[in-house]
Amino acid sequence: MKASIPATNDILKRVSRSLYLSIRALPGSMRPVFSTAYLLCRAADSITDGSRLPRHRRIYWIEKFPALLINRRLRGAELDTLVPESAAAAETKGEKELLAALPEIFACADSLPQEELRLVYEVLSEVCGAMTEDLSVFGQDTATLRAFQTPAQLEKYCRRIGGGPGIFWTRAAMLHADIKSCGDTLAEQGRQIGEALQLVNILRDTPRDLRRGRCYWPQNELEEAGLQPQDLLSVAAQPRLRKILRKWTLETIRKITCAEEYVSCLPRTQFRLRSAVIWPIYWGLDTLQEIWKAENFLDPQFIAKMPRARIYFTVAKTSATLASDVAFIKGFRLRRETLLSTMSSKID
Repeated sequence: MKASIPATNDILKRVSRSLYLSIRALPGSMRPVFSTAYLLCRAADSITDGSRLPRHRRIYWIEKFPALLINRRLRGAELDTLVPESAAAAETKGEKELLAALPEIFACADSLPQEELRLVYEVLSEVCGAMTEDLSVFGQDTATLRAFQTPAQLEKYCRRIGGGPGIFWTRAAMLHADIKSCGDTLAEQGRQIGEALQLVNILRDTPRDLRRGRCYWPQNELEEAGLQPQDLLSVAAQPRLRKILRKWTLETIRKITCAEEYVSCLPRTQFRLRSAVIWPIYWGLDTLQEIWKAENFLDPQFIAKMPRARIYFTVAKTSATLASDVAFIKGFRLRRETLLSTMSSKID
């Protein structure tokens, strides 16, 4: 019997409105594996962010979390402690509900075909490995704020927490759609798109991450700009930070540009699959545009996320791109060039 996510659909909608739309757009046969993987990775993220839970307990649970997926005996022994402990430390109502639903989500995973379950385990292991590094490297608040030391650390982090899901998304889709001819090339492009979207997340969440003790921008690059991580707590640091943001935004654009070829590999008859891929790419570029337009990007009250109306506008207006590679590329390049123009206007 195919797995389903009955009661957790509402939770998925609350914890990620945009990804909820992408998963809902998928063909019914694909939704269980994508929903399950996302909800488990998001639950791990909620555990990592649960600052009221001691750091050593968060590391304990994140290191153990992937094993709970495939070891039911271990899961039975640990879940009764994990759920109340992590839910009590969760920061939002949606996260509390998500963590409370873990037994049901794991049960959904149990009903997945073995090949899909293996893919979920692989991506969960990659993501949890990155989260363990996150908890080991960074502080917990502004008083203990620390940064990655080098660009290589940031690149490795994005490769695991973003690239891993990009590969998962691609290989899981290949189980259901006739896109095997693109093979390993498509998986590599999926990794790059995943890394690019993770860089978008890091850019967007910079003000809030700083207050959690996390600075993903490399220490050596900050020092070259005359900055320390603590300086980024002030909006006044934004002009000096722009050179670093420019470098990583250009890296994001470089990685995500392979989406032109990636989308062309998806069957034109698979409208649902194509929409689930195209929307996050468009929204990622739109989010970068909002970040670069803002004069108060470092203000924790500023939230660089797409207005609900813009999200639904994109959904409504991309019907032409679902059957036409040319139409998708036109929309992609328009967003990319608009972003590059905005960046140029902000850099002296």
